[in-house]
Amino acid sequence: MIFVTDDFFIDSILLGELDEMCSSILEKYVIANCWNITNNSIHNRLMKYRDRISEDYKVRKEKHKDEIFNTWETEIIQYLSVSEKNTPWFTQEYIQWLHKLLFPKWVRAKCLSGAWQWYYEIHQAGTWRKNQMWTTVWGIDYSYINSSEVESAMKLLAEWQEATDKISILTRTIFSYFIFCEIHPFSDGNGTVALLIVNTILRSHNIAIDWIDIYSRWTPEVQLQIFKSVRSSDYKATIQLIEKHSTELF
Repeated sequence: MIFVTDDFFIDSILLGELDEMCSSILEKYVIANCWNITNNSIHNRLMKYRDRISEDYKVRKEKHKDEIFNTWETEIIQYLSVSEKNTPWFTQEYIQWLHKLLFPKWVRAKCLSGAWQWYYEIHQAGTWRKNQMWTTVWGIDYSYINSSEVESAMKLLAEWQEATDKISILTRTIFSYFIFCEIHPFSDGNGTVALLIVNTILRSHNIAIDWIDIYSRWTPEVQLQIFKSVRSSDYKATIQLIEKHSTELF
């Protein structure tokens, strides 16, 4: 159909084809941009493990360090990329397998005792922690949840992820990051596992945002408010704070 005015005419079929073509180009651009942001964020995070990977695998020569690291990083990115379209996030199987990719079979984890003394333990990669762990955040000393509660807490998080549809994907994903870190299911590598999953979830929904960029732009006061709300199990307040301060940035 052709619409005619005094000055010009519009071919509606051609207009539709142009609109479809532009939408396709825009979609490809958004997806490509998401991949670039996510892969850069993942690479920057994994780089902190470069020397550790070399130590774990007893690599001495510098060129071999790069070879080992590049192979290791590629396997992790492929795992995230292949599974992102059809994987329920935060399930036990998915998270434990990702942890196995991150570390060699046995992990030398730095732990803090109840007497606030640092010590090392050897743990098997991909298994929930078996001991109580402690940390200090914003000058506040506290313990993570009891190790006997980790498995049930992770199951609840996975179920909540699948059942919740009234909260925006951005807020839901960031909230899950905080809860995952609060559960602290592994003896080591929890922050990295959470970051990899969160950025991959955002990419799977074509959200071109690096989660670390959001967090770093929050003021210390906002970060502390969210931390305290999670610690007190006031999850409604946590979600409201995340929603408010995330949308303010974009």
